[in-house]
Amino acid sequence: MIAKAFVSVPGQDRFQRAGDAAERQMAHYLDRAFAQRPDVQVFHNVRVQHGKDVAQIDHLVLHAHGLVIIESKSVTTRVRINARGEWSREYAGKWSGMPSPELQGRRQADLLLKLLDAHAAQLIGTLLGVQKRFGAFRADVLVAVSDGGLIERATDHANVHKADQIPQRVSDLMRDRRGRNSVLHFWEAGLSLSEPEVAAVTRFLKARHRDRAEKSAQPRGTGEERRVQTAPIEAVGPVTGRHGTGKPVTRKPEASAPAPGRPGRSTPPPAARCRHCPSTRLTATSGPYGAYFRCQDCQQNTRMVFACPKCQGATSVRQDAGHFHAECRACGHTHRVA
Repeated sequence: MIAKAFVSVPGQDRFQRAGDAAERQMAHYLDRAFAQRPDVQVFHNVRVQHGKDVAQIDHLVLHAHGLVIIESKSVTTRVRINARGEWSREYAGKWSGMPSPELQGRRQADLLLKLLDAHAAQLIGTLLGVQKRFGAFRADVLVAVSDGGLIERATDHANVHKADQIPQRVSDLMRDRRGRNSVLHFWEAGLSLSEPEVAAVTRFLKARHRDRAEKSAQPRGTGEERRVQTAPIEAVGPVTGRHGTGKPVTRKPEASAPAPGRPGRSTPPPAARCRHCPSTRLTATSGPYGAYFRCQDCQQNTRMVFACPKCQGATSVRQDAGHFHAECRACGHTHRVA
């Protein structure tokens, strides 16, 4: 099943656009392989925070016996991995070093497990009276290289593959983890989740997801994580407190001058903030590449990206009679955003 649909957010330069294309390609392969499997939950573009640390996960596959994190890398030429696991890439005929996406994925997996473990009592049950912990939950990391790229390996890197090979590798990992959790391999067994526990973790991750643009919405000087919402999110079962149903945060509209482009509203919705600066003085407008906000302070653009308040699915923003509406691609719900 697709727990969180892929949302395309192309950047301002060709490298960001290439990265978005690579993630979209990988999302297509995963959706085709697992959309009809109720025992598998697929998330795209997941961004979660634990304490002061943030994990931006390209793709996440959750199953009863573990999870798989997939890092998408846009490669149109060649990447090289030496015997020490160091990465380099070719561009314009020259080679240069690059951070290891394998290590990046592992750091994200570690943070995600810490976040889940901090809420273990709300998400999973006990075993013989002892609270189960996510420290025993298997987390695998794969790196997906664009179909058009070439991979040069000094040694076998079983977790680095072309994008079209990743779904089969995910299936192999799930089968392996299921086998290791059987009674025949009890000494290797890790944590296994029941169907209700998988559902609880799925709801929890959907509720904890924060778009990159929402980072500036957190109050300064406090350790408490809050979310400024345009609409309430539905309760997530075992998860209670500040992650349950909430009320929209309202703000007095601020006037601003019209921005270039087609006519739009000069008052942003309550949660709208510039992704380049903390300003909320934004003008809603649209252009050849869709709807966006224009910041009146730094003059930069911020794409309109909203989650459906009913199912948290991806939406498409359209302009109608001077107003902007977000329509959910999954359930069809439409709500006004500007």
